[in-house]
Amino acid sequence: MSEQPTRSNRRIDQVLRIKKLTSHNIIKRAAMHNLREIKAEYRSGDRIDSTRTQLNQILTGSQTSSRVVEDYDKLLDAANLPTKIRRDAVRGIEVVISLPSDHEIDELTFFDDCTEWCRSYFGVPVLSVVIHRDEPNPHSHTILVPLVGGRLQGSKLAGNRTKWRAMQESFYESVGVRYGFTRPRPMVRYSYEFRRTIAAQIVDSLAANSEYLNNEQVQGELIQVVSNDPLDLARMVGIGV
Repeated sequence: MSEQPTRSNRRIDQVLRIKKLTSHNIIKRAAMHNLREIKAEYRSGDRIDSTRTQLNQILTGSQTSSRVVEDYDKLLDAANLPTKIRRDAVRGIEVVISLPSDHEIDELTFFDDCTEWCRSYFGVPVLSVVIHRDEPNPHSHTILVPLVGGRLQGSKLAGNRTKWRAMQESFYESVGVRYGFTRPRPMVRYSYEFRRTIAAQIVDSLAANSEYLNNEQVQGELIQVVSNDPLDLARMVGIGV
């Protein structure tokens, strides 16, 4: 990691998300998104600015999704997995780390440090790292191959909420504090009534201020919450699953 990172002049909220990559062909699809091979994404809204896509940067891994999949398959072959991969197996872990749009940080140095933290903290192969600069908030996508002890153990690697908080704290201590990040809030158990009240206020605020949904940090928090049980909400908003 860098010795003297360029710090921001203000405190920055830490935005680090982790996703389990599950289902057949998920590595291919994740790589296609990260490497901007899905042309339909440019037509789906204004989140991706195609005039800035050339500013995206590959830090680690191959330049095409097909080559990323080849690299992935080679790692699995070398691991000599004892059994066939289950359909519901977590085939990869994706870590997304974001900066605010108005940051004052040396992006390349920061995302290099993020990559090294991922490599050290998770202790598994780093398959691909891509920086996106064509969306409102610059961020990196790091795809990890969850090979532990010669087996795919993605669920164990991602862990539960307690492990997620430990991950946030580790990133803060190793990287975030050196760039002026705000320490993650400690885990607090709020009452059901309090959580329902705050949730209702959030829904009202989003309904009245739809621009919040274009905020990378807001999106990340929503994904983190909804992903725990997304099927009912998906059907309500017209997504067939």
